[in-house]
Amino acid sequence: MAYQWVRYDNPFMFSEAQKAWGRESIVMPWRPLIDSLRELNFISNTERAVINTVDLGLLAVALALLVLGLVGPWKLRRDQLFLIVAGALPLLIAILQPIGDPSGPPWQSMNRYVLSCFPIFLIMAKMTRHPLLERLIVFVGLPLQAGLLIIYLGGQWVG
Repeated sequence: MAYQWVRYDNPFMFSEAQKAWGRESIVMPWRPLIDSLRELNFISNTERAVINTVDLGLLAVALALLVLGLVGPWKLRRDQLFLIVAGALPLLIAILQPIGDPSGPPWQSMNRYVLSCFPIFLIMAKMTRHPLLERLIVFVGLPLQAGLLIIYLGGQWVG
């Protein structure tokens, strides 16, 4: 925000950019959740149902991993708790500022926000203390990332 203030004389320029994507207002977190659950109709609109399923699944996994970073056997050290807050902020922005266009999924591009939630990767790393499990994650994760990158570069995630 400081850079944007100095460079462009507008510390909230990032928020102005979100308006181009229909993220104009802040809503209660349950509204887009209810809208996403209503869109899980695989019969009438399979594509939208798949997108909403992926968005909801990614959000649920990210939130669960953040909670595991606070409690349980994989919790982060006390001096690392600020990472949970820093990782939760992008998710909070995505949850509270859904896409305003009723023709699209409310939490469109949730994958981008989950990717910026870096503490979940630290927590997953703590979970994989077994070498076989580490290799399995890399074996599955690399092709998955490559496939998602190809979809992204092909313009499939941009309206």
